[in-house]
Amino acid sequence: MEIKDSHTTAKIKQASTSPIQYLERQQRYLLSLSHQLRSYHCVPKTVKLYEQMERLKRSLHDLMLENDQLISGIHKLSNSSHDYVAEYQSQFDKVIKLEHEILTYIGKAKIHG
Repeated sequence: MEIKDSHTTAKIKQASTSPIQYLERQQRYLLSLSHQLRSYHCVPKTVKLYEQMERLKRSLHDLMLENDQLISGIHKLSNSSHDYVAEYQSQFDKVIKLEHEILTYIGKAKIHG
């Protein structure tokens, strides 16, 4: 039985769905991360955590805007995603990085709570 990490599983899912479907699902996931950041578990107790939370919120907001623009661009090209392969991969990499940063923050916030 082969065990796959979440990154590998995500790559497989990415390849098996259309870019628009994947980006829309990614957008919903980013929204859920945003809700987690606003939960009472994540209220910053130190100045450093507050600054980190604000940076993460800005990064999350910017990434969601980029995602929306990419989805709109693909829709305008009648679902032709071959022009957006590099941007699509870049979005995936940014989401993975930001997800890691947010989950790390949530862990720190819970410890200091």
